[in-house]
Amino acid sequence: MTDRNRPSERDLQKSGVGVAQLIRHELLVIRRSALGRTTVAVCVLAPVFGALLGVSNGSPRDPVAFRSVLLFAWLSTSAVVPLAAIVATAGVVAGAAETGTLRLLVGLPVRRERIVLGAFLSRALVVLCGTTLGTLATGLLLVAAPPAVGWGRFVGFGVFTALLVVSYVALGTAVTTSVRGRTRAFGLALAVFGVSVVWPQIAASVGETLSLSASTHHVVGTLSPFGAYAQAISDRNAILGAAPTTPLLGTGANAAVLCAWTLIGLVVARRQFAVADL
Repeated sequence: MTDRNRPSERDLQKSGVGVAQLIRHELLVIRRSALGRTTVAVCVLAPVFGALLGVSNGSPRDPVAFRSVLLFAWLSTSAVVPLAAIVATAGVVAGAAETGTLRLLVGLPVRRERIVLGAFLSRALVVLCGTTLGTLATGLLLVAAPPAVGWGRFVGFGVFTALLVVSYVALGTAVTTSVRGRTRAFGLALAVFGVSVVWPQIAASVGETLSLSASTHHVVGTLSPFGAYAQAISDRNAILGAAPTTPLLGTGANAAVLCAWTLIGLVVARRQFAVADL
């Protein structure tokens, strides 16, 4: 074959390994790994466990007590599902680089951004499937709810939980492309998760120190994925003795914050992996 007839590198990349193939490969890896199976189990069981606690906390025929079912489901979900999502993603590329399999993958006719996208989409698909099953199972516990409860809040819980886990998968993708080795990746993932969870408290503390208005530091605290999710989903009316509050940011703004963190995670991941020395 002459040089003129030889396919160019761009042609090889176009006809090389696609995102769908990478996703199928990653799904097979997840199915075979203990971490992958544990992640699915956590995503399914977390909201169900919280809802069961809420049911045991009061009569499902009491509107106020029944709203606490969704509150407990939110507390259980927000505590463990984002952590499972970011940890399950953090070791993908970093672990492959550590074992040397990433070098073999990069040697194939595949664009680096496809590898990043395949890692993100495969983990997002797994976490979303697990979370959806858990949310549907929680819905079965809400069937006995009186009409005053309303299903709109439950649908909002499901939608925002999906946005939350996708944002943490994206952050996990950014983590796994930024460090070498599983240990460092898991450590950084835990740090990112921890900061995002306590960010509302950090914002409140800094706001008080700088004598900022309560509205200002509340809005700043909502700018983390966890803060936006908590602001959109938490229901003060479900807590007896607590004064009802109105969210400072609307539902659309909180959804935009979660989508923005997904975009930020993917942009960072693509940039880091593009310049990584493999």
